[in-house]
Amino acid sequence: AAAVRCDRLDEAKLALAAAIKLDPTYKQAYRYAAQLWERLGDPETARKFRARYQALKLRSG
Repeated sequence: AAAVRCDRLDEAKLALAAAIKLDPTYKQAYRYAAQLWERLGDPETARKFRARYQALKLRSG
């Protein structure tokens, strides 16, 4: 999250990929990934991450 806010976008991509690999149910990683991909100009990938975040959010209550 901090890497996204500080414009260290390559670092953020690596950190988020690692977080999702370690725990595919960690919903905040998907939320931050959606924000990152929006900033990178890829709204389609952002939409996919946002959809996964929403699905996990609904499942966890």
